Amino acid sequence: MKTFLNLPPKSGRLGIIGGAGHLIAAHFQVQLLNRFQAYSGACRDGDFPRLLMVNEAVEGVDETGVTDHELSRLSLREYIRGFSCSNVDAVVLPCASLTKILAQEAEGDIQVINWVNHGAHQIKQKGFQRIGIVGSHSSKNDGIFLPELFDHEIEAVVLDTATQYHADMLISQGIRGYISNDYQYHVEKIRAYFSTQKIDAIWWGCTELSFLDKAWLGKNDIVSMDVLVSSCLKYLGIEENNENSSR
Repeated sequence: MKTFLNLPPKSGRLGIIGGAGHLIAAHFQVQLLNRFQAYSGACRDGDFPRLLMVNEAVEGVDETGVTDHELSRLSLREYIRGFSCSNVDAVVLPCASLTKILAQEAEGDIQVINWVNHGAHQIKQKGFQRIGIVGSHSSKNDGIFLPELFDHEIEAVVLDTATQYHADMLISQGIRGYISNDYQYHVEKIRAYFSTQKIDAIWWGCTELSFLDKAWLGKNDIVSMDVLVSSCLKYLGIEENNENSSR
């Protein structure tokens, strides 16, 4: 940790919507505070950002992503209403599958941190042109990642139906907060699929996949937890270099 303070100007209060991965939301908050401290030297309670997290279950979501869009919409609408009454200035949702619904519900009320777009921007800066996406079943069907990558002139390759099963198995383990002994088998199946697709890197898009053993990540791979934390640090006034973000 730095021995001097380099605190950014105080930002607005940041709301965090958990409940679509309770453990990953808590893990995200710890990662955010650790990296904020590492960059700023924060050492007193008043040095840290103002965070408000709600970690109740979001309705209409399981390990495959969004299963009932209307139920999820109603849940997120309630959270936005509560945050508005709590003087929250911006909100972030670690679950990629729900980001599009959140943006629709929060429009005009609270700023939404679009970390998927932030990730696409980082990938563009790395010079990658063709990316493999590993996300939930619904994030693939709802086109969560593809439009953002397309806007940055990056081609995206999604999993086929057979290989998506292996991603769903990994995500379900991440929701439980641990990875079982068979995770290597699922990772190998995913890597084998992408090895035929001539991609520059894999974006492990579901934040639950941050629980994977880092030894199984390729040197160019992108992990959504890193992207998520980096986008929130930017909101809080800290610009990270891509090379310096911890994995």
